[in-house]
Amino acid sequence: MNKAYAFFCRAYQTVFRAALPILPYREPVQLDGLASIVPLLTEKEISSVLLVTDASVRALGLTGGLEDALKAASVACAVYDKTVPNPTIANIEEGRALYLSAHAQAIIAVGGGSVVDSAKAIAYGACNEGEIWDYYMKRKQVKGALPVGCIATAAAAGSEMSNSSVITNEEGWLKRGLSSSYGYCRFALLDPALTLSMPMEQTMSGCTDILMHALERFFTREAQGELIDEMTYALMRTVIRHTRRLHHDLSDLDSRAQIMWASEAAHNGMCGDRTLGDWASHQLEHELSGMFDVAHGAGLAAVWGITFFPEKQSRAVPRFMGLRGEVFFLRYGAFLFSVEHRLTVSRKD
Repeated sequence: MNKAYAFFCRAYQTVFRAALPILPYREPVQLDGLASIVPLLTEKEISSVLLVTDASVRALGLTGGLEDALKAASVACAVYDKTVPNPTIANIEEGRALYLSAHAQAIIAVGGGSVVDSAKAIAYGACNEGEIWDYYMKRKQVKGALPVGCIATAAAAGSEMSNSSVITNEEGWLKRGLSSSYGYCRFALLDPALTLSMPMEQTMSGCTDILMHALERFFTREAQGELIDEMTYALMRTVIRHTRRLHHDLSDLDSRAQIMWASEAAHNGMCGDRTLGDWASHQLEHELSGMFDVAHGAGLAAVWGITFFPEKQSRAVPRFMGLRGEVFFLRYGAFLFSVEHRLTVSRKD
């Protein structure tokens, strides 16, 4: 190593070590149910919030406890409950208008991935000028966002643990995503009991979405190490096992808990670097759900096989097997689905 560069590295380490005690680290805080949210707001001097949810979640009474707690603590609470699956620009603009009229200082999302995505988009709209769609089309870069907290009532998208959100533009029915350092929730309350009201179709769709998040990171152009691969195998086996259990019994709280944790781990970086995958299945599904309003997980189930094994395998083989080896693909089949027979793959276009 060059001596000048070595000196620079050593000096940098020394200065950084000396500065550690005064750097503004955030200490993780464990939330103990709804009762711990109000003290958190009080600590941050937040006296007015916008609660973003959907009509079904509110009708089930899942927002009632929070609304009562906020009222008892004299925290003003405006409720936007018109969020739809695959939230639209109209949703975001309505939510932003309510935020402005309520003079809210923070947003709390109570719901699944669509609700959390709506809350994030409203948070961007509150702090950035112009059309919100420009930011999702990458024409502009977000410079801030209102603080967002989340109470998850579904296990699927993992939006409460990622920096991503996806919305739909009714003009052309285009669906686009935005990832930003401002897109992380400030807190997330994960209680599997809140997911017990999810019907079969939504539950199965959510489980599929979790698997797809893991698979998009798993089949990459570059190897990410044996430990990452084994962690991803474990996550996918867990999801498959408990998806089957929930298919027989939607009231299985333990399986609900396992699926909820898998939802977070599949989308928070624990299962690999998302930038190494091409996310082709997700991009295709976004177009489908934007045009036909299908559930995200259901759409992914429909397109995954097509993108994985297209009729003409000119790209599939180098993308998924050629670069990491046929053995890697065979191990995937054996470890997850107990496929023992050999697989012959042609590497010709």
